[in-house]
Amino acid sequence: MLFVLLIFLLLVSSVLGAKVADSNGTITINNVHGGVNASFGNILTIIFREPGSPSNGGGGGGGSGGFDKPDVQEEEEEVIGELDELLGTVEPSELGFVALSTDKMLAEKTDNFVTKSKLDSSGLVSWIGSVKKSSAQDAINSMVNDLEEGNLEALSVEHQAEVFRITTIYSNTDAYTYRTRVIIKITASKDVSDVRVLELIPKGFASSASSLVFTSDVPEILEDDPLLQWSIPSMSNGETRSLTYYIKEKIAGDSFKTVAVYGALKPAVVDQPTLTGDVVEEPEEEPESGKGFSFPRIPLIWPIIIIVVVGGLIAGIIIRKKMVLKQKAMAVSKPEPENLLIRPGLIVPYDKIRQVEKFIENEARSGKSDTEIKQDLLATGWDEHTLDIIMHDVHVVDHHVDKLDHFVKMCIDKDMTLSQIRTTLINVGWREDIVDLLLDDFR
Repeated sequence: MLFVLLIFLLLVSSVLGAKVADSNGTITINNVHGGVNASFGNILTIIFREPGSPSNGGGGGGGSGGFDKPDVQEEEEEVIGELDELLGTVEPSELGFVALSTDKMLAEKTDNFVTKSKLDSSGLVSWIGSVKKSSAQDAINSMVNDLEEGNLEALSVEHQAEVFRITTIYSNTDAYTYRTRVIIKITASKDVSDVRVLELIPKGFASSASSLVFTSDVPEILEDDPLLQWSIPSMSNGETRSLTYYIKEKIAGDSFKTVAVYGALKPAVVDQPTLTGDVVEEPEEEPESGKGFSFPRIPLIWPIIIIVVVGGLIAGIIIRKKMVLKQKAMAVSKPEPENLLIRPGLIVPYDKIRQVEKFIENEARSGKSDTEIKQDLLATGWDEHTLDIIMHDVHVVDHHVDKLDHFVKMCIDKDMTLSQIRTTLINVGWREDIVDLLLDDFR
């Protein structure tokens, strides 16, 4: 069409006047009236501009105007911490996609709220009317009583809520969603134990716990409204812990209710004797032979096919559970603390544990059995339960969770309750949700 129009203009110009084409594609025709020597005329200018080409003058709006881009100075983007974790909480369907990787998402912080508080027993009493579940009310009442009696003390809490608007890099869609990242920070002013953090989330921010996303440090949900509780076995002087979760909503303001408390101080460190030292504790008496764990016999009259199916289901459940357990454990592997808490009143320095580990290794190389090595250590005054923990490598918190199975079975054979075993594993550093998942197989 453009070619035909140009031919037409050339023909007209050859008769009526002169034509000029400049570098911008502008063709000017001098339409002379009254002859070549006339002193007046009309100038007709036609501009052909390719889409996206720059304009020589002020561009007009509308569909047929030029594609001029305004000269806009780009703003410096704010760096968002833990961006991958933040975007990983968003489902592609929230942005109108069936599948969408996080590198195709954009995040913009739109609001930020920071508060500091230290809630006492009187402030905690007001929570009771905000919860409905009797067990949650009992937990709050128990904490109030312990605070008033001095069994618990309050810690200062820094509470931060950051609001993010999540979009995509694609300009042809205006879909977006919001995430609010909540960070609770507590700092111990001395060595403390039995640390508990309670968070009461306003229903206007999250109608239920299903509106929350936990990437780590999964709390206990005391009530679905929701009321959350984190438990930390111990903290050292000056140590800061950050507890993070996400709300699938945009919040306005900061009306969260948060309390952090701790129990008694850590008991004084008791040095275990060296390999030639005196006995500190009488070794626990060897219990009578415990009942070993055995699977019930399946009647032979059952069809073989049912046996195969049931066995396959059990194996699948166990394998799946082990995978989940290892994934959780891999996320919490951490360096050893300075001391190993066995139970209240008995803490063993890790340098002593290193001595025992080296002794066990040398004795094993010389051909001694585990039973013989253990008897030698018991004779020098070592606590039997401490030796069981060390010899099963339970004091090392890592993703090798299979060792915990053998330790639990050994403890059950010694008539320890699951509650006692649970306390032991949490004391040495294992996370509560990992311990509970492990012990489910033995209930």
